[in-house]
Amino acid sequence: MSNLDELLQQQEILQQEIDAARKLEKRSKIKELRASLEKYALTAEDVFPQLKPKTPVKPPLPPKYRDPNSVKTWSGAGRAPWWMKGRNYDDFLIAPSSECQSSEDHNHS
Repeated sequence: MSNLDELLQQQEILQQEIDAARKLEKRSKIKELRASLEKYALTAEDVFPQLKPKTPVKPPLPPKYRDPNSVKTWSGAGRAPWWMKGRNYDDFLIAPSSECQSSEDHNHS
């Protein structure tokens, strides 16, 4: 057996020992962590806040106002769009029958 073969065999044995030691260390650390979590009444979300379930995204509001000079609409929520500045909002109200039409632009662009 060549020197290289012996070294590779030793490497294999050492890797197995490293893997076994890592597995034991991991079990020990998990026990310690669980004890600490229980002692301080911590949850997984306390330790890893990024794991918290995300709040559901609200669907966009239907348009309430329409710019008569374009297809732009506004739901009435948030800052008023530039095309409504200084004007009566009632002049831009969408009639109830046309609310079902396409509402492609809910932004104030």
